[in-house]
Amino acid sequence: MRNKIFIIILVIYYIFFPQMGYVWDGDLSGKLLYSFSHANIFHLLGNCFVIWIFKMPIRIEAFVIAVLCAFLPCFATQPTMGASGVLFAHIGMCWAQNGNFKNMCKYILPITILTGLLPGVNLMIHLYCLFLGYLYNFLISKQYAK
Repeated sequence: MRNKIFIIILVIYYIFFPQMGYVWDGDLSGKLLYSFSHANIFHLLGNCFVIWIFKMPIRIEAFVIAVLCAFLPCFATQPTMGASGVLFAHIGMCWAQNGNFKNMCKYILPITILTGLLPGVNLMIHLYCLFLGYLYNFLISKQYAK
């Protein structure tokens, strides 16, 4: 249910608000809201499709991780926008539940790098979100194990 609500929010934001990506030296609002903005309808539909097929609900922590990653150097020449940072943080968090970092690097990292080679894709934000999502959930699971 949470993923469907997220999709509805993305669509409403796309319809009623201007595209607002962030650039490294841009304002704070761009860094906080870039996950809701999309470059075009195909970008929005692609992210919504990925959200729709996820079995686990996307947690709020994935949003927080994506926003935090916006403050790390990304070396992008175009404004960054889209929910893919949230999605990569979510994927990292899911892999951390299994505790298998090596398999995440074997299966997910190559896909992340290959998609990052496409024009207009911010590879660094995807990598940051993937690894910080993994690290966050790994540390949380260690904390609960005590």
